[in-house]
Amino acid sequence: MSVRRVRLELVLFASGLLATGVAGFNLLRYSAFESHPSLIAQTQAAAPLRMLLALPQSIQILGRIQAKRCGLDVMVVEGDDEASLSLAAGHMPGSAAFGSVGNSVISGHRDTAFRPLSRIRVKDEIEVVGGARRYTYHVTAIKIVDPDNVDVLAPSRTATLTLITCYPFGYLGDAPKRFIVQA
Repeated sequence: MSVRRVRLELVLFASGLLATGVAGFNLLRYSAFESHPSLIAQTQAAAPLRMLLALPQSIQILGRIQAKRCGLDVMVVEGDDEASLSLAAGHMPGSAAFGSVGNSVISGHRDTAFRPLSRIRVKDEIEVVGGARRYTYHVTAIKIVDPDNVDVLAPSRTATLTLITCYPFGYLGDAPKRFIVQA
């Protein structure tokens, strides 16, 4: 075996280890937040843990989304930026609050928070728990759209919940479509 081939194999092996480590770290962050959101959201009490897990300084927890039939049970935080979505599903700033008239838009990654959406069906029940309030929505539509289709973000005249994630679910890399659930 040549020296060049050995070096290439070592570089590929090291790259694989690094990628596995990064993915494992991100999964650890996500799991820690899902398991103990109120502890981690307390900035002073959890400062060492927040630093270790490289969590944002402030996290506003809005509640939890559950769709029992498909196994969805995920925290929702305010914000749809990458820092928020690396921890939970994120409420799009400016969209309606849960249970109020308008379109409440929640996005999440297809490989963490919204993985169970691959099993959701029309008429499924989605519960959103926010504080002491519980809101129940029923799925009315499931669509696959292009990423530049912003019609799904439009305000509505009724209390509407729109869930957005990338599609297809098993795709590696930046997915070409968006999976939309409206309830």
